[in-house]
Amino acid sequence: MLYDSAIKQYVLFYSAESDDTITGKCIGVAFSSVPQGPFKPHNTPLVSGEGFVNIDPMALVDPVSHKKLLYWGSGFKPIKVQEIAADWLSFKPGSVATNVVLPGKDKDYSILVEGAWVDYHQGKYYLYYSGDNCCGDRAKYAVMVARADNPFGPFTRLSEITGTGNSAILEKDSMWLAPGHNSLFTDNTGQLWMAYHAVIQTEAAAHAPFRRVMCINPVIYKNGWPVVEKKY
Repeated sequence: MLYDSAIKQYVLFYSAESDDTITGKCIGVAFSSVPQGPFKPHNTPLVSGEGFVNIDPMALVDPVSHKKLLYWGSGFKPIKVQEIAADWLSFKPGSVATNVVLPGKDKDYSILVEGAWVDYHQGKYYLYYSGDNCCGDRAKYAVMVARADNPFGPFTRLSEITGTGNSAILEKDSMWLAPGHNSLFTDNTGQLWMAYHAVIQTEAAAHAPFRRVMCINPVIYKNGWPVVEKKY
């Protein structure tokens, strides 16, 4: 969700299920004059297609060009970005969807990529994303990152810099299993935080019903890349 001062509305993008038997997941947009809603949805989806490819939208007003952009993607397909029209109701005429991160490029967490979130820091665009299995008995999920000089890319994955084949900056540890699908926010002191969900390791070990718990950790940029700090 973001606020558009030109139209004096909060703009909310969301994923939804189609009510027909052919179309899969869709991305819709809704508007409200106040952040708590109620939000009024537009009557047609922005994008739809087969399976769960069209989910996990993240809208961004580029701080440099002021273009309105939408990042989205999952379903074993690339994460994409495309410019949005001024009214947020459609993609800008003449624009095309650009692939920014492809699945299968790293040795870990890369079978499926989803959950895009973009942060602009010191002239660079940082694309945070997650993969590759958030849930179930074989949950294997992590937050990864790639970096670019342009919001449309090309994006360089962290693994391409380190040569490790792993672009993750947040993985499982002794307390949490399968952390991922993050967003970022800055508090009143200027501290950057990552919000994400994860599974409690003791519950997973006991084969208890999975609860994906909301967590937050501070984030700092160090040597040109984000680092997630753990306080436990």
